[in-house]
Amino acid sequence: MRTKIIASIIGVVSLAWGGSGASATMTVVEQIGTLTVEGLSGTVVAHAPGNVPWNETIASGGSGLEWYAQSFLFTGWSASSIIIYPEAIASPGSGAPVLTQSFSEVAIRFNIDEPMTIDPTFLAGPDFVGPENTLNAWSIRLVRESDGAVIIEGVWDDMPFTLEAGDYRLESRNDVGNTPGDLTLTESARMLTVQLGFAPVPVCIADITGPGGVKDGEVGVDDLNAILSSWGATAGVGSPIDIAGNDGVVDVNDLNVILSNWGACG
Repeated sequence: MRTKIIASIIGVVSLAWGGSGASATMTVVEQIGTLTVEGLSGTVVAHAPGNVPWNETIASGGSGLEWYAQSFLFTGWSASSIIIYPEAIASPGSGAPVLTQSFSEVAIRFNIDEPMTIDPTFLAGPDFVGPENTLNAWSIRLVRESDGAVIIEGVWDDMPFTLEAGDYRLESRNDVGNTPGDLTLTESARMLTVQLGFAPVPVCIADITGPGGVKDGEVGVDDLNAILSSWGATAGVGSPIDIAGNDGVVDVNDLNVILSNWGACG
């Protein structure tokens, strides 16, 4: 089942965001992460490899899955996608209770050298978090590293969107189990997947600029203002605001290109 889920996710991303000859590039820089389980046979820890995808399962428990914990994590990436797929399981047992906990935490740092269209997808479950579970936490975040701004937090559905060039970090955490001082536990499990698809922003001659002076994949007010603020000027042949006729003059011809391409590039 797990293999089929991973294969289907990768297949969907590859189909939707297939290879492109455009120059925009997404590059994974580093992976940082830890798997930890606590069960009948003690604490087991595994650490992520720094620059290759991760596929690992660790477990701690007795025979018959008594006071058993398991943590699984799969990560993968290509030029057009990043995926993080964790599973966490925590089970009770008989006799003297012990801590049964499963943790996974991973961050994948990446760089895009030009604005790119990002399409996040979130897949949850099948989950079962027992009513006596006292450790029940998960999080997904996309963070811009230059200033710590959070671009995505939780399951976000306003997409796709344009991500500006720069360094970013995709984070995932998935925990189930009980906590010190509360040793009751009903069997719990969680699967939670996040994938980011990357594609070059569509080429659009009327997309002159955007917020912060960077092209944003849309023809809108910023582009209109760029034309109007240079109206009648001799911009020079080849200027980015001389978008019609390539005659070096900003005039009604350039304005018409803006108006006829208004909205998202595509």
